[in-house]
Amino acid sequence: MKGQRRRHEAGDARLITQDVALPWLLPLAVRHLRDTAPRQAAGGWYDDDLLYAVVTRGPPVWAQFPDLAHELQRAVETLDDLSRYVRGEVDAWKAMRRR
Repeated sequence: MKGQRRRHEAGDARLITQDVALPWLLPLAVRHLRDTAPRQAAGGWYDDDLLYAVVTRGPPVWAQFPDLAHELQRAVETLDDLSRYVRGEVDAWKAMRRR
């Protein structure tokens, strides 16, 4: 079952990067990222591809989903061991949120 969910997350990440079905997929993705953030802080695996897909959505998307943006903000604040490429995108997303 765990492997099956990872396949869905990979597909979700692809669809999100294409801005497909965001009203349905973005809430699922943000909640998944929120729920798995504590495991990453404890040294576990974290879905960089899904995080990248979510934080690279532009300001117009987040203007439509302010509650999700706030939820994601809380989750990413707890992450400390991200790859360089994802860390840069997360930092850019946080900067966009401050504007």
